[in-house]
Amino acid sequence: MEFVEKATPESCGISSKNIIDFVKALCQCPENQETHSFLLIRHGKLVSEGYFAPYNIDTEHSLFSVSKSFTSIAIGFLVEEGKISVDDNISTYFPELLEEDINKENLKIKIHNLLTMSFGQQGGAVHESQKRAEMSNAMLYDFFYRYKELECGTKFRYDAYGTYMLSALVKKLTGMNVVEYLMPKFFEPLGIEKPYYVKDDIGINIGYSGMRMRARDLAKVGFTFLNNGVWDGKQIIPESWVKLATKKHISTDECSTGTDWQQGYCYQLWKGRYNTTRLCGAYGQMCVLMSDYDAVFVINSGYDNDKLGYILDSFYENIMLNMQDKALHEDKDSFEKLENILSNLKITYKFSDMSPITEIINGNTYEIPQKGTYKAIKFSFGENVVNVTLVSDEKNFEFKAGFNKPVFGKATGTHFASLEKEDNSDTVATAIWNTKKDLEITLRLIGTPSIIKVLADFSIEPKVEIIPIRSKL
Repeated sequence: MEFVEKATPESCGISSKNIIDFVKALCQCPENQETHSFLLIRHGKLVSEGYFAPYNIDTEHSLFSVSKSFTSIAIGFLVEEGKISVDDNISTYFPELLEEDINKENLKIKIHNLLTMSFGQQGGAVHESQKRAEMSNAMLYDFFYRYKELECGTKFRYDAYGTYMLSALVKKLTGMNVVEYLMPKFFEPLGIEKPYYVKDDIGINIGYSGMRMRARDLAKVGFTFLNNGVWDGKQIIPESWVKLATKKHISTDECSTGTDWQQGYCYQLWKGRYNTTRLCGAYGQMCVLMSDYDAVFVINSGYDNDKLGYILDSFYENIMLNMQDKALHEDKDSFEKLENILSNLKITYKFSDMSPITEIINGNTYEIPQKGTYKAIKFSFGENVVNVTLVSDEKNFEFKAGFNKPVFGKATGTHFASLEKEDNSDTVATAIWNTKKDLEITLRLIGTPSIIKVLADFSIEPKVEIIPIRSKL
């Protein structure tokens, strides 16, 4: 089965008008927040699907921490095969890392604790506390040196290091990375081509992030979870693992992201309001399982993490809480209106005519407050375009932006990655003169939530700066 069958919203107990209201809410989102795609399945039928151009049905989007859920699935297969138990100590499988000066408290950490992020270490970024930074496998060694201030199982603490160790465990026991291990067992039965996945310096899928996937493929995963691990009549995920992986194991009351992040943590999935469960990643990558409504909702976005609640609030209020158990009367006019809206979705761009001062600044280079390795910027103007060069001692970065239409291109390197290394990315860039002396250029990395803005004020003394949005530039 390539994908689920399409149906009208009304035939599945959902009003087309409610979906229209939801799309309007997405289009009225807070400043610098944007939706890239969404998809809704109910009763096994695809009832709505939208892509904001230049995003489309084939766009492989960065998933960030949604990647953790796939590491959980791989661990579930190891349990099913009898190779591990969630009650095993993780140290059992890495005796070569247990030198005399490790923190002995870390020997108490069980696989269950890693799955539930309740292993009591200090939290924070994976790369923050490398004791042996000069070693290629420092991340593995460092896990057993880290400070452990809490007893295992006592408190949830969001910490990607545990997921990395689970991914390393898969590699240790199978000789394959998470994605390679899951290909014949999971991805191929779902008809998902090998997903993009970031590896560390010693070839381990990092586990906690780094995956890219199409919205439809993520929907297949959610649909399989919703159906107790069954896809197209076949058991793809062990049913016992689906129940464990979607069960609340620990409270998350202190999580600051929002109310839906305070409902509990499962095995690398989140509990949400209204008995929902989520595969969830940074900047608005979500697959929401609604068991009480027999529905799956997928969204890919570019949202700041403190604004993610807007997406879920809008979805609950406009769609989920209005779902009916029985089919509704068909509403041809509203359905046709919805289809027309969905076929014309696009990221909102601002355009302008050229400013007369372009002749004065054309070809000039301006110093900027340094961002990353970039310390200056050069503007070269053509017909309705500006060629932008970010100047660095290492390697310049160039792109074109359009004043009357988007200009598409490619970026190479890792300069604009938010959380993960990007070998390359498609880009789209636009430019606007807000006034005759006020230039604004916007570069988007398609498939990621990252935006780079260039703001230039030529009113008195030229002042130019780069504003990274959801980017580590």
